Amino acid sequence: FRRNFSETSSKCNLFEGDRDNATNIKSDSLLSVTGGGGIGTIEMLFRCNLLALVGGGSSPQYPPNKVLIWDDHIGRPIGELSFRQKVLNVKLRRDRICVALRDRVYVYNFGNLKVLDTIITGGEKNGLGLLCISTDAGEGVEGGGNIDGVQNDVVGNGMVLACPGEEQGQVRVELYGHRKNVMIDAHQGPLASMALTVDGSLLATASERGTMIRLFETGQKSSRRRQR
Repeated sequence: FRRNFSETSSKCNLFEGDRDNATNIKSDSLLSVTGGGGIGTIEMLFRCNLLALVGGGSSPQYPPNKVLIWDDHIGRPIGELSFRQKVLNVKLRRDRICVALRDRVYVYNFGNLKVLDTIITGGEKNGLGLLCISTDAGEGVEGGGNIDGVQNDVVGNGMVLACPGEEQGQVRVELYGHRKNVMIDAHQGPLASMALTVDGSLLATASERGTMIRLFETGQKSSRRRQR
């Protein structure tokens, strides 16, 4: 049984003295992005020129409560999202920006930065900052996206999003193509990790106990497979 759980967008954590880890970004581009300050998160949209940047480290280049959308072709930000809390995670796809804070997740339209959805999560008691989304624009569900089109203002465009639920060990799955959500009681203890297949059909989870990986179909509440 083999499925690709590797996320199409690339992410790396960068702090002062740790920039060699940014293998997906040219060194000259990276220097123009960081300007000598610390970067907590870089999320690349596939392998194109668009990046989401969040400041981090002891001397952050950008505020850690902001997400900057950086266009590497022109060498400057083209958009910005500001929050009252520190940004813990960012995920990108062609039509969406998804941002995880301490106790909630926001979903934005990539074309106009309009907020489309707000999801309350479990905070520190359950998988703080965990977030994953389907990145395949052609998911096998209803809808479709156009980054500049009106259709993007409808959240039900086929994206699948998984984040921690409000209860310990619980995963909330948003099936936007079907306009519904599924609450999965994946583990007894707090979540430690989760990943979606690129089409959003399967979800893998692990808890802080770390003894078992569970595999779910995203439309079902019971696990399809367990691996110790």
